[in-house]
Order: sequence, then C-alpha cells, then structure tokens
Amino acid sequence: IISFSKFDALVAVGPRVYDDLHKFPFNLTVNSNKIRIIVNGIDNKIFNTINIDQISLRNKFKISKNSKLLITSCRLHPQKGVDNVLYSFSQLLKRRTDTFLIIAGDGPHKENLISLCGKLNLDKRVFFVNSVSQLELANMLKSSDLFIFLTNRIEGLPLNILEALSSGLNCIISDHLDIFESDMIHKSNPKDFEKVSEKIANLLDKDTNTKNSFPEKYTLDHSADQYLQLFESLRSNY
Repeated sequence: IISFSKFDALVAVGPRVYDDLHKFPFNLTVNSNKIRIIVNGIDNKIFNTINIDQISLRNKFKISKNSKLLITSCRLHPQKGVDNVLYSFSQLLKRRTDTFLIIAGDGPHKENLISLCGKLNLDKRVFFVNSVSQLELANMLKSSDLFIFLTNRIEGLPLNILEALSSGLNCIISDHLDIFESDMIHKSNPKDFEKVSEKIANLLDKDTNTKNSFPEKYTLDHSADQYLQLFESLRSNY
C-alpha cells in the first residue's frame, strides 16, 4: 500500500475496486485524483460469432439436439460455488429429465465435485471439461441453452458472465454480484437450490436466448482504447 503513492496512476478494473481504493487503509497513501476506472473487457467478436459447430459438441457427449444443455465455466475452487450449481441441477432433474450440464474449468476442488456428482447420481448428466481455449469455450457457450454461476465469493465483474452474455445466453448468477442491468441476467440466492432450479426451468421453457445487445464498455477493444488514452495523458505530463 505504501508504494501506491509512487505511481502516476492506479487503474481499478471495476466499481468495487474503485470504491475500495477510496477507503481505509488505501486512502492513507493513495491520491484519489490518480485513480481511474477501466473495466475488464472480453473479445466479443469470438463469443458472438455465428460460425460455431454446435452439433459436434453435442455428439461428443451424446446429447440430443432436443435436450437442454446448461454450462458453468470458472476455476474449480470452493469459493466459486460449483457445488451450488450441482445441488441446484439435482433439483432441476426432478422437474425435467431432458437436461445436461457442462462444467468447464480446472482447479483444486475438481475431485471433490466429481465425488459430489457421484453422491447425487449425476454422473451421466454432468460433463467435466478441463481449461479450454477461448474458441473452444465459445463453441460450448453457443451450444448451450443457459449459463449458471452461483459463486459464494464477493467479486467484481466476472469475465465468464460477460462471455456468456456475449454468446446470447440467459445467465443465472448469485444475487450478491454487482453487475449492470440486463434482461438476460437473473439473480438468485446461490444457496436456495430449489428456487434456482425453478428459475432455470422457467427460463428453459421460455427459450429466450438471443443475440443480446452487448455493452461496448465491456469489450476488449474499448478497454484497450481506454488504456491507450491513459498512457497518452500520462506521457503528456512529462
């Protein structure tokens, strides 16, 4: 924290970080005039592409085109709440049996999650996919019907939600996440598994996925342009 005062500028990657930098103990050394907000952005050209092979992915996991496919993508860490997703998915199967779930990511909690799948009898309904490239993830998102992220963690703006939104997916996320308003974002208590399953079922019935209008400020191009403007303004001071 002491070294922060030596920098020409401090970039907050979201409103939560920006607010924190204005509070104790950061405000003891940080000049508020040096703080800027440049939110993280995604390459929406990748996730919004229509040239996606959806059939091969479903064939790989033997999922029919008429079945519904859910996806979550994140680091497999206890804080990320993937177990919440599994408990909610288990409840969902009591409502409709035509659903499957892809868990994309890797991490220290993976074996625990695989074990939980066994206890919940989800082995034939849940597919674990290790960390993949952006193109591979884009294919998975475009091949899915709904994105779900029930993190336990208080975090800023997760990029996985932006990627799902750019892909045109409805997103069910934890209600404590601070994110912009969108008709495609549906918040829920991550521990209320019955309510989450009900919300999933309702959204799948509506089949409302669309090419959502994605806010430009959350694109990689916009973020890069903001950094270039910041560098230019700092350079002009010397």
